[in-house]
Amino acid sequence: MRSLILLAIVSLTAACSMPPAREPREFLDEQTTATITAASEPLILVGESSGPARRELERNRDYLEIYGIDVNKMGSHRQYFAVMAWYAPDATTGTAPTLTLNLGRETIELTAATEEPRTLGISQPLAPPYSKASMWWYFPTDTATLKKVAASGDLSATLTTPSQRLAYVVFDDGRPQLAELTSVLR
Repeated sequence: MRSLILLAIVSLTAACSMPPAREPREFLDEQTTATITAASEPLILVGESSGPARRELERNRDYLEIYGIDVNKMGSHRQYFAVMAWYAPDATTGTAPTLTLNLGRETIELTAATEEPRTLGISQPLAPPYSKASMWWYFPTDTATLKKVAASGDLSATLTTPSQRLAYVVFDDGRPQLAELTSVLR
């Protein structure tokens, strides 16, 4: 009996000490018939500000969740940064927002797709919304850009809409999961 209890304790301890899975998740979008491969965890960035806006930001912290994804529609692969803003900026209708990724010495500027997500092969969000004000955008990119972001030493982002320019810094680093995604892409 003691050996059985000891074996159970050792097994639980070993399971708890294993690193979290970083393998990309793959699923079939049954409504669009596209196969979606996504990083297992997102990059999570938190809004930063100074001055009077800082007090408001501290009450309502704004986050961006950024997933690297590959959408395979009948052998045609397209890569995107799927981005959810926890609290979508005002006046987000009309003009597509831009996402500027600052990688230290390099800056990458991406414009959100104007097509409906369903047209891109995505019928439902990758994660549940944080609030009713949350919004998803899909920024077309390529495998090389996904790799650059995954390998970058520094990372910050700016989300620009017609009415606002919001800066973000890394809160929870999902670059290892993004690197794992790029390792399975062609």
